[in-house]
Amino acid sequence: MPVEGRLLSTWASLHREHGEIFVKINLLEKALVAMLQKNVAAPKENALVQQRDFLEAFKQGVVLHFAVEKEALFPEIAKIGKKEKTLMDELLFEHGSIMEKYLTIIQSPYGDEEKTETLLKMAQELEMHAQKEERDAYPLVKKLSPAQLEMVDQGAKRLGYRI
Repeated sequence: MPVEGRLLSTWASLHREHGEIFVKINLLEKALVAMLQKNVAAPKENALVQQRDFLEAFKQGVVLHFAVEKEALFPEIAKIGKKEKTLMDELLFEHGSIMEKYLTIIQSPYGDEEKTETLLKMAQELEMHAQKEERDAYPLVKKLSPAQLEMVDQGAKRLGYRI
């Protein structure tokens, strides 16, 4: 089976989610920047709704997304070689940094300016991280064997990820 056909599984779902992340981050960034700049044209309530919706989407999707990458995808890519393992370690470090910001945010009251600034930083970091995965991890996924891709799919399913 050609490589592209084999990729229509966990990676395809992760890739689709990266696209969804980009859209949500774009909307959130606009609302947060307007809120931080005290822009009267953009009501504060709008920004608060965007924050709540983004954090809920993060909790419902990105947390599992990170788990699938950590437990199923990245270990297989790391087997390719030393350079690839280093990249996977970097991506996992970024997951940790993003999660740290997320946990700080959910423990802060809504409307808090510091929370808004942290959320903006988190959103920007998440966007750069997803771009890095698309740019650097995708070519490596294409190097995985059919057996490795099957391992990724099985691991993802064990975690409750719907492909």
